[in-house]
Amino acid sequence: EFGLRAGTENVASIVGAGKAFELMSGILDERIENACKLQSFLLREIKSKIPSTGIIGPAPGKDRLSNQLNIVFEGVEGEALMLMTNVRGLDCHTGISCVNRHMESNRIPKATGLPDDLFRSSLLLSWHEEHTKADLHGAVEIIAACVGKLREMSPLWNNLQCGRMPSRLSLLPEIVQSSQRLLS
Repeated sequence: EFGLRAGTENVASIVGAGKAFELMSGILDERIENACKLQSFLLREIKSKIPSTGIIGPAPGKDRLSNQLNIVFEGVEGEALMLMTNVRGLDCHTGISCVNRHMESNRIPKATGLPDDLFRSSLLLSWHEEHTKADLHGAVEIIAACVGKLREMSPLWNNLQCGRMPSRLSLLPEIVQSSQRLLS
């Protein structure tokens, strides 16, 4: 109770929360629909401009959070990509949202079969209702430039391109199915 005596209710906060819920109830569906459109747009833009990418989790739609995407960029170290994009003004994160502070994948990715190399090649992007398609297009341009630069320096990317190593992106749909089985 933050130093208040037990049983004392914070009436002002309760009334304020009620009013906030009332105001949001009229526009929540519209905001979710807009976030879903932005999500689909962002995924299309990334896939059209950056080869060898995939998403962690289900395709955009009712089975995933509408304001975030976790994209795998094969042949790229996610942490290097995050730092490079951050320097260019794009705030994003690496890995997945369920990770410990030592960047070790936890039991959830392991339980779904997400390989560490794909986990470490991913970038977590999120946005809010004030972002526009133009904002996301700018983000894609930054990401594409950074991925290109990192792939130029990557022996892993070179091995993938020369066929000395198979792509592991085909594992992502299986991981989604595995995740859905865990949740059922």
